[in-house]
Amino acid sequence: MFLVTVLYGDGTTRSHLAANAADALKWKTALAGDAWQVFINPLAMPLEVSLI
Repeated sequence: MFLVTVLYGDGTTRSHLAANAADALKWKTALAGDAWQVFINPLAMPLEVSLI
């Protein structure tokens, strides 16, 4: 699993989860035109989701 984080020029960020490296690269390619920077980080452990 990969976390794709996008940083825009106005300072806003968005993050997307990708199931595998190919999906992460698809996100990067799709978002790179509008983004200032795109980061891809592998997740060694699944994220804990808290619904509180």
